[in-house]
Amino acid sequence: MSIWEDYGRFRLQTARTGAVSYQELQRCLDDLDGATGTRSFELGRSWQQRHIRAVEIGTGACQVLLWSQMHGDEPTHTVVLLELLRFLLSGDDRATSLLSQLTLTLVPMLNPDGAERGTRQNAQGIDINRDARRLASPEAESLWRLCEERSFDFAFTLHNQRRSRTVDGEHLCALSLLVPPMDASHTETFGVRLAKQVGSVIREATEPHAQGMLSRYVAGFMPRCFGEAIQMRGTGALLIEAGACPQMEGEWLTRLHLHAVVAGLDGLALGNLA
Repeated sequence: MSIWEDYGRFRLQTARTGAVSYQELQRCLDDLDGATGTRSFELGRSWQQRHIRAVEIGTGACQVLLWSQMHGDEPTHTVVLLELLRFLLSGDDRATSLLSQLTLTLVPMLNPDGAERGTRQNAQGIDINRDARRLASPEAESLWRLCEERSFDFAFTLHNQRRSRTVDGEHLCALSLLVPPMDASHTETFGVRLAKQVGSVIREATEPHAQGMLSRYVAGFMPRCFGEAIQMRGTGALLIEAGACPQMEGEWLTRLHLHAVVAGLDGLALGNLA
């Protein structure tokens, strides 16, 4: 199955294209309760006591964590993860194969307070992604506890970047990738190499659909960020940023990023990583 060609089967109809509200998310997850092969649970509560929910699916030995919207104003991958669940529950042979090789834990909206307020930070004014060391926010504490309780082999940290982000100073970027370093020397561990390989698979899969709109996200070593913190734990981590360009509003962007995430999961499941 081509996710790109068959995207209409999994596209999520939402009130605002390319985004879901907290209430819409709850309804989507409620609809999944009891679906064959899914195991939902409450990861924790936000500062304002909204539910932070997670869904586990698959029976494979490789444990993969995917979380999105830790910044409340970055909604694209919340939709993507819900569409990913629709694909995985479709009964398609490709989905069945993935589920036999992988066990996925999805956290579609880590920062529901920020999502409701339209802010990057949580209701305390904390940037959750910069809270991996202090764990001063309940949202960061919930995510870190999950990472300690389960031995994840790989993690996708999913974001939106600034609309002004360009590939070459001129063309706006649709998708950017970053392998968070595990130290200031950029030591290449097994997890770092694995993340580079998964990133390469994603780039190859998405290039035909977004030519000239892919880039490497550039950032220094930030040990208080979750990508680095997880990489230092030995879990391979890849950061994916959704961008902006004239044709990318809403559906095009979620389509591209669903295609990207499934390609990355395929690489992990099949071991076809160069």
